[in-house]
Amino acid sequence: AWQSQLEAETAALKEERRLRAELASELEGAKVAQAQAAQQVARLRQSEEEFLEVKLASQEMQVLRASGGRPLPPRRPGDGPTSVPEAAAMAIFGDLELGRSGVALWELGLGEMP
Repeated sequence: AWQSQLEAETAALKEERRLRAELASELEGAKVAQAQAAQQVARLRQSEEEFLEVKLASQEMQVLRASGGRPLPPRRPGDGPTSVPEAAAMAIFGDLELGRSGVALWELGLGEMP
């Protein structure tokens, strides 16, 4: 009787060890997935920043071409947008230099929009 109880407890212990190893493996997989997701988020943020830099440079080039090649005064952080697309981009994506997102149009110096 005690031998069958010992065998049952040994089998239960083996099953517990198997489950523990399985859970440890799943936890490791979850940690890897989390690290990959964090890397993807970082890449997406970098891509967004690069996109906005290129967009701003493109808009500045359009303004420069429209001004007949006259240089524009340097922009200061508090200056408002120089074009409607820039205002829309700032309203949608926010002012990345200030770390804000979802800036309202009135915050961009555009006043009340009808």
